[in-house]
Amino acid sequence: SIKTHMNRIYKISSLLIFLFIINLIQSCGPSMDGYIGFDITHIQIQNLSNTGSDAVVTTENTMLPSAVAFKVRLYEGSNSVGLRMQPQTNFGFSSCVALSPPDFYYKSNQLIQNIRVVTLVDYSTSIVANTDVSDKFLVYPIVPAVSDFLYVSIPEFCTLTTDQILMSPSIEFHLMCKETLSLNNAQFRIIVELSNGQELSIDTALLDLVTND
Repeated sequence: SIKTHMNRIYKISSLLIFLFIINLIQSCGPSMDGYIGFDITHIQIQNLSNTGSDAVVTTENTMLPSAVAFKVRLYEGSNSVGLRMQPQTNFGFSSCVALSPPDFYYKSNQLIQNIRVVTLVDYSTSIVANTDVSDKFLVYPIVPAVSDFLYVSIPEFCTLTTDQILMSPSIEFHLMCKETLSLNNAQFRIIVELSNGQELSIDTALLDLVTND
């Protein structure tokens, strides 16, 4: 009958509309099928005020002897990162592309092999300038946030960041000295060793270590 035929058309139309909506929602969500590769070519360092519950960037070169910490950022210093987008395959609907900006994911073309910290001034009365003091520091991962713990050792951080998909073309972390320093000044050289054989290094400012007496 005509009524039965109309009911069948209505059910088929409803099913097609439902499938279209599902595909539309999925196509609007982020896709992990592809990523943009970027090269780590630059390093940036900032002082951290590590006295409160959260470490914040500061332009002051004064720190507490028990709270010596830095923020390190590894990134590509050019605009060429967007030219190396890996191919993505999406056989679903792409109607929402014009309605919202695309979600991009990034992956470093280099792995972090090691991070070394060298003191440029006497670290203590027994550890003189130009000594490797990497074992005195811990890492707090920011991007990517790869650890359930607040701080990890440098070797563990290097392992955790392997093949991580990132939300931005950079890797960021905090370096915190786990000891209370006994002298009045501190200064360090941060050296990042990459899997392509490149080393990126940067010096911190000369810090004045003061106590809150």
